[in-house]
Amino acid sequence: MQDEILDEETDLERILDDLEEKIERYGHAVVSTSAQTAPGTLSGFSYTVGLGRMGFPEIAVFALREDVARDLLNALARALQEGDLKTDCGIEGIVEGVDVLLKEADLDLALGFAPILSEVAERAGGVDRVWQVVWRDKAGILPWQAGFDEELRKLQPLLVRVN
Repeated sequence: MQDEILDEETDLERILDDLEEKIERYGHAVVSTSAQTAPGTLSGFSYTVGLGRMGFPEIAVFALREDVARDLLNALARALQEGDLKTDCGIEGIVEGVDVLLKEADLDLALGFAPILSEVAERAGGVDRVWQVVWRDKAGILPWQAGFDEELRKLQPLLVRVN
């Protein structure tokens, strides 16, 4: 049992070291994993690490294929660094056919889904903001609006507090 714990810690250290290298080289990295978003439902979950070191929020998204999420998050990170992004505005054209909205996430909820973000952030002094990329259903309805597709809600839990 002790060997298993040691192996898990060693693997985590390797992952963290690899992320640190990517952050040093590119300014940020993208982590993709699966998260249990509802009982019996696993959804893809991807998020940036490293943007907080430059004073920007980290960015997270659910339910996109890993390659699509990576491309989206990298494009959003570039736009953020260029000063072209803000929350609560629709964003079109970053990923073809996907109209998204950025919302300020509840930090505790976001870090609960992104434990690696917490680990990397702790090494760099913490994360104080996370933005969630929120996407509409096929009818154009946002997750907090009446009529949003319930099956999609299971795949895209909200990390945001909506008034």
